[in-house]
Amino acid sequence: MVTAYHKTELNKDNQLAMPDDIRQRLKLKAGDSVVWSIGDDGSVRIRRHYTVEELAGSLPPLNRHVDDDFGNIIREAMDEHADQVVARMNGEYDDE
Repeated sequence: MVTAYHKTELNKDNQLAMPDDIRQRLKLKAGDSVVWSIGDDGSVRIRRHYTVEELAGSLPPLNRHVDDDFGNIIREAMDEHADQVVARMNGEYDDE
């Protein structure tokens, strides 16, 4: 669902100014990175790129106290899932 529309102009250096309300909703500040993606229909999506430091504490801690083979399998699956969550948040992972 689109909640805002803005028109911006590409300057001679191929730069765009980000509207204040979009920058504020994405909680961006100078020096932050964004991820751009384009759909088959030409729609463009911009998301904030999160660093590992910013994501620290956003996932529940892994249970490292299980020492059997099944526990190792669970830990590996949880680590892989955590990597996918971070990649998805950064626009680097596609489920399809």
